[in-house]
Amino acid sequence: QDNVKARLGNGGDLYIEHDGSDSKIINTNGDLTITNQANDKDIKFISDDGSGGVAEYFRLDGNAAITVVSREMRFTDDVKAKFGTGPDLSIYHDGSNSYVDQNGTGDLIIKTSNASSDIVFKSGSVDFMFMDSSQTAIRMKRLTKWDDNIKASFGDGQDLKIYHDGSNSYIQDSGTGNLRIAGSSVDIL
Repeated sequence: QDNVKARLGNGGDLYIEHDGSDSKIINTNGDLTITNQANDKDIKFISDDGSGGVAEYFRLDGNAAITVVSREMRFTDDVKAKFGTGPDLSIYHDGSNSYVDQNGTGDLIIKTSNASSDIVFKSGSVDFMFMDSSQTAIRMKRLTKWDDNIKASFGDGQDLKIYHDGSNSYIQDSGTGNLRIAGSSVDIL
């Protein structure tokens, strides 16, 4: 029967209700705990799939002791997915820009554990840079631009620098040894 509440507890703090349109489980005091004590079994969250059927959206997998997300999970603007006890890492979109924000201790490490896979930096469908595992190299796929007075440095002690100061261009060798320019044919124009 619609609009009838099944109340539980001395004060009726927990109740189940159907109001003619929606069904609700409401708790008005303390924590609401959902527990499945069946060994290696799950708690499943299933709903309409938008095409006339139903689908699992996520489940608490009692066998693998993990949460399995089976459908897209959408965080609205300025809502952060946070990771770590701190939480040290946030991923979010502020309505204009998207962020991966590491504000805890330690480094932000982007890696692939598959030794034959690359890390690819793209904008749209255009590749800009590869971390190429097969050649153990960083491969640039587009022009690199360095602002005035920003030096490209080479060597452990930054012995060789190439830069433009806004007026002049420099190839500066300040380390040990000689500056050598080699080629089958070298033209300086």
